[in-house]
Amino acid sequence: EILYRRGLVWTAFAGVTALVAILVPLVIVDSYFYGSTVLAPLNIAEYNSRVKEGDKGGTLYGVEPWDYFFRNLALNFNILLPLTLLVPVLYGAAWALTTSKEGVPLKGGVPRLGAVGIPFFLWFGLMSALPHKEERFMYICYPLLCLLGSIGLCLTGNIAAYFATCLCCNTKANRRRLRG
Repeated sequence: EILYRRGLVWTAFAGVTALVAILVPLVIVDSYFYGSTVLAPLNIAEYNSRVKEGDKGGTLYGVEPWDYFFRNLALNFNILLPLTLLVPVLYGAAWALTTSKEGVPLKGGVPRLGAVGIPFFLWFGLMSALPHKEERFMYICYPLLCLLGSIGLCLTGNIAAYFATCLCCNTKANRRRLRG
């Protein structure tokens, strides 16, 4: 949303400012308690991504196949997982079906959906790529998964309603039904 409204330069400046505001106190506190200059999150990421010969790193406590989180989240979240994973496709379909001469009714929805969807898909992809996997690594994405799953369910219902009404008659009012 910020990128859409304020532009790239302002967004980059805000991002760098936030990064500095978080990292400076983090490094100061961690360095004080560890006794040397440390960036703990970077050390954790580096440790878990080691795949050198003879270096246990992230494989020390066992490894799981790449589809571990798919299976685990399917068990825990059932129908929400496929709905979550289909949100980009469903959103694209809803966008295409509601495009009309008056403009695109879902205007502004892509940046908002991106703000919710991109962090989930990035985290899901990064965690799936690591050799050592535990369920606790995904807990921070549970709220996003639930939100995206509910968006997917809503979009599925709206698309189904659109096609059901198209069977009766095709009007501009029917295209507006997808707006929700």
